[in-house]
Amino acid sequence: MQDAFAILEAGNSLFQQNRLAEAERCYRQAIEWHPKYPQAYTNLGSVLQEKGLLSEAIALHQHAVCLNPDWVDALYNLGNAAKEFGDNELAIQSFERAIALRPDFAQAHLNLGLTLLLMGRLREGWRNYEWRFACGQPSPRSFQQPRWDGTAAPSKTLLVYAEQGFGDILMFSRYLPLVKRLSHMQLVFECPIAMRSILQSIDEVDQFVSPGEALPQFDFQVPLLSLPYVCQTEFQSIPSGASSLSSSYLSPNHELVEKWKPRFASKKKLKVGIAWQGDPTYRWDHLRSVPLKLFEPLGNLPNIELVSLQKGRGSEQLSDVVSSFPIEDLGETLDVANGAFTDTAAIMTHLDLVISPDTAIVHLAGALGVPTWLMLPTVPHWVWWLDRTDSPWYPSTRLFRQTAAGKWGPVIESMTEALSDSIANHAPMVRGRR
Repeated sequence: MQDAFAILEAGNSLFQQNRLAEAERCYRQAIEWHPKYPQAYTNLGSVLQEKGLLSEAIALHQHAVCLNPDWVDALYNLGNAAKEFGDNELAIQSFERAIALRPDFAQAHLNLGLTLLLMGRLREGWRNYEWRFACGQPSPRSFQQPRWDGTAAPSKTLLVYAEQGFGDILMFSRYLPLVKRLSHMQLVFECPIAMRSILQSIDEVDQFVSPGEALPQFDFQVPLLSLPYVCQTEFQSIPSGASSLSSSYLSPNHELVEKWKPRFASKKKLKVGIAWQGDPTYRWDHLRSVPLKLFEPLGNLPNIELVSLQKGRGSEQLSDVVSSFPIEDLGETLDVANGAFTDTAAIMTHLDLVISPDTAIVHLAGALGVPTWLMLPTVPHWVWWLDRTDSPWYPSTRLFRQTAAGKWGPVIESMTEALSDSIANHAPMVRGRR
């Protein structure tokens, strides 16, 4: 047993260095020497999970749980592998068992919340999602002022502060008008300075501030992504969603709309804006981003013109497709002079359709009410839920999902066929189903 423990520790050190092959050999050796060593099984499962061998990883975590049914870490590892594999019922069961054994297990609560939200179990999901701060995702902020609980407080001031990425800010800023109506307070919104221009079309915000600037006096505070929990959001009560009179809650800058108008007014074909690359530093970016070259079937349709909405990383792929299909490059000066997404928002008003994987571009288009086709992996971000081809968050958005992990070709084929049909039959671009 002592030798098995020593080689397990060696494997752990190698795993932390991302030397997966060597770590795997250590864990397999530990199992060979000590076949009833649960730590070796779940650690080997974690290595295989990192390598994308999810079914094998799940089996190893399950074996570790069989050897030690009350081992919280193995249950948590099993939940994570099952969640990544798409076995959401097993993931929920595993996280709930881990929490029953360790009620303050913050990461298990958070991952349970994300799984419940993906399954559409919103009330339970929002509650568990609040554990993200205990996990440092993001780091919690300390205020003397109490957190807002949804109660109206006329003559008081409420600070709502943004968290996480640009896409999340674009998506959940929909709550600001609702918060203004519910709270009857002066509303201060803290957001990245680069985003203030695009968000200032939300008239209900009384004052914008950015991180690093002095905050005004306020009486209550709440993080942006906690608003669905505070507002007790269900499918039928999503603000600016399918149940709303208007699906758009952001507006482009009118001067920029006029500035870009001549660029597109003369185009006679269907104008389709595309993006393909998310932030490569995001852990799951390899699952969502799509190589530009795969868009060739769309680019070669006779009645459309592709326009690149890609900025920064990923733009270098444009040079790889020059000889394959035409795509208009709007240049790197996009959104530089007036703030993030300002030019892009104006351009979108001149397009017939936007196509993109799950990046901030989709949230911008949806917030503007622009017809959008979204490409999703087999296990999507929780906001898109499962199976359905429509989005209650964005009625102007139609979802195209992978049917096999990592396979974007069939998704492109489905979109190409749908686009051809829409053009031929003069049909609407957005026609999803639940």
